[in-house]
Amino acid sequence: STGGEGKWEVLPEMVELLELMKENIFTQVPEESVCKYQVPWASNGVLLSNGGAQAEYIRDFCADVRQLVLDSVEEGFRANPVSTPLLTEVNHHLLICDQRAKGFVSRQWLLDEVIEAVRDRMTGSVPSTPIVVWGDSGTGKTSLLSMLAWRTILEDSAPVVLVRFCGTSADSSSARPMLLSVTQQLAELLSQPPPKLDAGYKALAALFEMLLRKAGSLGQQLLILIDSLDQLDDQDHARSQLGWVPHAALPPGVVLVLSTLPADRYGAFPELQRRVSASITCLLYTSPSPRDS
Repeated sequence: STGGEGKWEVLPEMVELLELMKENIFTQVPEESVCKYQVPWASNGVLLSNGGAQAEYIRDFCADVRQLVLDSVEEGFRANPVSTPLLTEVNHHLLICDQRAKGFVSRQWLLDEVIEAVRDRMTGSVPSTPIVVWGDSGTGKTSLLSMLAWRTILEDSAPVVLVRFCGTSADSSSARPMLLSVTQQLAELLSQPPPKLDAGYKALAALFEMLLRKAGSLGQQLLILIDSLDQLDDQDHARSQLGWVPHAALPPGVVLVLSTLPADRYGAFPELQRRVSASITCLLYTSPSPRDS
């Protein structure tokens, strides 16, 4: 409180209430969830404009709160596991995404290029044709897409991000089960009827494109990342002909990013090259540049 001359004074009753609040917190909150800080106090409170210890305190406070919330959520999942097939599949790919993003090194120039291509499609600056990242094994395609996912998630007003790493689970090794789980996820996101569990490949491919366009009509920004098309089997010619990948541009705000090996024997890359000649996709090469060396 301030006195009559505008000077600060300590009110004993407020000190007493503050101490009582502290006692109640320590009895109600687990010790590991309590963070303590020592902060220099200026005459007009905590100052941030000139940096220093007070600004550092705010940064530490925000980081600690974020980590405590994450730990609480993870503990909740461990204590009350939900084992629906869809959630299991989604969590599987998110864990891979997290692990591979940590392995992303020395490719900032390429990440910036991909982010710019995504942003142009999100804003409608260019038609939202698929973005294809290609390169030989070991050139960092999976790490690149994983880092793209996390960078996008951390943006303000971030779009919903959906990821699949082909060949890393039973439901991502063939196009039909992959499309089933992806359309289930999209249908739940967009409050649409879910696909039938026995739906065939062609029906799921049509539903996939329909839901992507539905997201655009609802104004739902969406980034879908599907890595390693070469790891899909070629049942229904889904890898060699890519009939499930939309030919026409998607609505602004809905972006599809794919990655593949360039080998002709898998079929996916030659088909994508054919589409490039028709100006319906965009290729980005992951080969190291002189900037990396």
